[in-house]
Amino acid sequence: MLVAMGLGRFSFGAMVPALIEAGHLNADEAGLVGGVNLAGFFVGAFFSEAARRRAAMPRVMGAAVVISLAALVASALPWGVAWLVFW
Repeated sequence: MLVAMGLGRFSFGAMVPALIEAGHLNADEAGLVGGVNLAGFFVGAFFSEAARRRAAMPRVMGAAVVISLAALVASALPWGVAWLVFW
């Protein structure tokens, strides 16, 4: 859990220089993706309590890990800024 969530949370900052250097993003696009990433954390924090009340904690945590890993893998694909904003 710690590995999956930690990688999902902190991987974007480590990837930004490589994404810009490779020409996949410019500085403005990297800022946009970072802002959407932060907004996603706020939305997730807002809805996490409701999810916890509706489902058992192991199920909620398992879903969070799967979604985090899917987003991390998807962010490695070179499909542009819209793809990164989605994930």
